Amino acid sequence: MHAVKSLIRKLTILCFIALYKLVILEEITWSTDMRKDKLYFLTFLSVTIIYLIVALFATQFALKSSTIELVTTVLEMGKKEARSMATLVGYEMSEGVVKDSVISHFQASIRNTD
Repeated sequence: MHAVKSLIRKLTILCFIALYKLVILEEITWSTDMRKDKLYFLTFLSVTIIYLIVALFATQFALKSSTIELVTTVLEMGKKEARSMATLVGYEMSEGVVKDSVISHFQASIRNTD
Protein backbone atom coordinates (compact mmCIF):
# COMPACT_ATOMS: atom_id res chain seq x y z
CA MET A 1 0.00 0.00 0.00
CA HIS A 2 2.91 2.33 0.75
CA ALA A 3 4.32 1.71 -2.72
CA VAL A 4 0.99 2.66 -4.32
CA LYS A 5 0.81 5.91 -2.38
CA SER A 6 4.39 6.71 -3.34
CA LEU A 7 3.66 6.03 -7.02
CA ILE A 8 0.55 8.21 -6.98
CA ARG A 9 2.47 11.00 -5.27
CA LYS A 10 5.28 10.80 -7.87
CA LEU A 11 2.84 10.83 -10.80
CA THR A 12 1.01 13.83 -9.36
CA ILE A 13 4.27 15.71 -8.96
CA LEU A 14 5.34 14.81 -12.51
CA CYS A 15 2.04 16.08 -13.98
CA PHE A 16 2.30 19.38 -12.18
CA ILE A 17 6.02 19.76 -13.03
CA ALA A 18 5.21 19.26 -16.71
CA LEU A 19 2.43 21.83 -16.50
CA TYR A 20 4.73 24.25 -14.67
CA LYS A 21 7.49 23.83 -17.28
CA LEU A 22 5.02 24.54 -20.07
CA VAL A 23 4.02 27.78 -18.40
CA ILE A 24 7.54 28.87 -17.38
CA LEU A 25 9.20 28.00 -20.68
CA GLU A 26 6.47 30.01 -22.39
CA GLU A 27 5.46 27.17 -24.61
CA ILE A 28 1.99 28.38 -23.84
CA THR A 29 1.62 31.82 -25.36
CA TRP A 30 -0.79 34.15 -23.66
CA SER A 31 -2.37 35.73 -26.70
CA THR A 32 -5.72 37.41 -26.41
CA ASP A 33 -7.49 34.97 -28.71
CA MET A 34 -6.24 31.89 -26.81
CA ARG A 35 -7.16 33.20 -23.32
CA LYS A 36 -5.40 30.44 -21.39
CA ASP A 37 -7.47 27.69 -23.02
CA LYS A 38 -4.42 25.46 -23.43
CA LEU A 39 -3.50 25.92 -19.76
CA TYR A 40 -7.04 25.06 -18.68
CA PHE A 41 -7.05 22.00 -20.91
CA LEU A 42 -3.70 20.77 -19.56
CA THR A 43 -4.84 21.35 -15.99
CA PHE A 44 -8.03 19.40 -16.68
CA LEU A 45 -6.01 16.64 -18.33
CA SER A 46 -3.60 16.43 -15.37
CA VAL A 47 -6.41 16.22 -12.83
CA THR A 48 -8.22 13.62 -14.93
CA ILE A 49 -5.14 11.41 -15.22
CA ILE A 50 -4.48 11.64 -11.48
CA TYR A 51 -8.12 10.79 -10.72
CA LEU A 52 -8.06 7.77 -13.04
CA ILE A 53 -4.84 6.45 -11.51
CA VAL A 54 -6.22 6.81 -7.98
CA ALA A 55 -9.51 5.18 -9.01
CA LEU A 56 -7.67 2.27 -10.61
CA PHE A 57 -5.67 1.50 -7.48
CA ALA A 58 -8.66 2.06 -5.20
CA THR A 59 -10.77 -0.37 -7.25
CA GLN A 60 -8.08 -3.03 -7.12
CA PHE A 61 -7.71 -2.56 -3.37
CA ALA A 62 -11.49 -2.76 -2.80
CA LEU A 63 -11.77 -5.89 -4.94
CA LYS A 64 -8.92 -7.62 -3.12
CA SER A 65 -10.30 -6.62 0.26
CA SER A 66 -13.83 -7.86 -0.51
CA THR A 67 -12.46 -11.14 -1.91
CA ILE A 68 -10.49 -11.77 1.27
CA GLU A 69 -13.57 -10.93 3.36
CA LEU A 70 -15.74 -13.33 1.33
CA VAL A 71 -13.25 -16.20 1.65
CA THR A 72 -12.95 -15.58 5.40
CA THR A 73 -16.74 -15.57 5.80
CA VAL A 74 -17.20 -18.78 3.81
CA LEU A 75 -14.42 -20.46 5.81
CA GLU A 76 -16.01 -19.47 9.12
CA MET A 77 -19.39 -20.71 7.93
CA GLY A 78 -17.84 -24.05 6.93
CA LYS A 79 -16.22 -24.36 10.37
CA LYS A 80 -19.58 -23.77 12.09
CA GLU A 81 -21.30 -26.34 9.89
CA ALA A 82 -18.57 -28.91 10.58
CA ARG A 83 -18.81 -28.21 14.31
CA SER A 84 -22.60 -28.67 14.34
CA MET A 85 -22.38 -31.89 12.30
CA ALA A 86 -19.70 -33.21 14.67
CA THR A 87 -21.94 -32.36 17.62
CA LEU A 88 -24.86 -34.25 16.06
CA VAL A 89 -22.71 -37.27 15.24
CA GLY A 90 -21.23 -37.19 18.74
CA TYR A 91 -24.71 -37.03 20.28
CA GLU A 92 -25.86 -40.03 18.26
CA MET A 93 -22.74 -41.98 19.22
CA SER A 94 -23.20 -41.16 22.91
CA GLU A 95 -26.81 -42.36 22.75
CA GLY A 96 -25.58 -45.75 21.63
CA VAL A 97 -26.76 -45.65 18.02
CA VAL A 98 -25.05 -48.23 15.83
CA LYS A 99 -22.06 -46.92 13.87
CA ASP A 100 -23.53 -47.94 10.47
CA SER A 101 -26.75 -46.11 11.30
CA VAL A 102 -24.81 -42.97 12.30
CA ILE A 103 -22.88 -43.10 9.02
CA SER A 104 -26.06 -43.48 6.96
CA HIS A 105 -27.75 -40.59 8.87
CA PHE A 106 -24.67 -38.40 8.30
CA GLN A 107 -24.53 -39.25 4.58
CA ALA A 108 -28.27 -38.55 4.24
CA SER A 109 -27.91 -35.16 5.94
CA ILE A 110 -25.07 -34.00 3.70
CA ARG A 111 -26.50 -35.41 0.48
CA ASN A 112 -27.39 -32.76 -2.15
CA THR A 113 -25.54 -29.98 -0.36
CA ASP A 114 -22.73 -27.81 -1.69
